[in-house]
Amino acid sequence: MTHPFQSIEEVTIQEFVLFIKIHHKQIEENTIIYLNLEPSITGADRKRAAMLLDSFLRLMTHANIDELNNDDKYFFNTWLQSQLSIIDRKSFNLFQLIFEKSLITFMIQ
Repeated sequence: MTHPFQSIEEVTIQEFVLFIKIHHKQIEENTIIYLNLEPSITGADRKRAAMLLDSFLRLMTHANIDELNNDDKYFFNTWLQSQLSIIDRKSFNLFQLIFEKSLITFMIQ
């Protein structure tokens, strides 16, 4: 028995930002929970990851959807450039892990 292949629809930057704007409170709560529950994160790493998460959620909630033009590379690169003083590979990986866990948890709920 074979199952038909279902294509995955890509989300535009505007749709992603709108999703974050609508659900940012719950996503933010989830990030705080996951950040505090992870025992292997040191204090300094936790602080840097928390600053990245906060900055990213602020960027998403304050972005003007009408001005976004599907140039997600520019949009995200601008944010990354603004975080250069605190970001390193470990803190970025923690940011990504916590943010993805938070989104998945929200989507399951």
